Amino acid sequence: MDDLDDPDVTTDDIDLYVDAWGRHIAWDGVRPQLRAMLDGMSDCMDLRTAGMLQPQEMVRTLCGTSTVAWTEEELEAHVQARPPYF
Repeated sequence: MDDLDDPDVTTDDIDLYVDAWGRHIAWDGVRPQLRAMLDGMSDCMDLRTAGMLQPQEMVRTLCGTSTVAWTEEELEAHVQARPPYF
């Protein structure tokens, strides 16, 4: 697989192809996204202590909860509709 212009994979180079593809998927392709996520998280928390969170705690910390428990009265007390939104 020295010739990168030749896209054909053969039985002679299948192992090299699978290794390169796996490395790309597991590391090279994910690395920029992982770096951006860690940079964003470090703006909100100390990453050394983030490892103490359980997976569900991490999800709740990063994503919040999927339920909304606001009452109509709570919304009316805090939401003020102003032009151009009404």
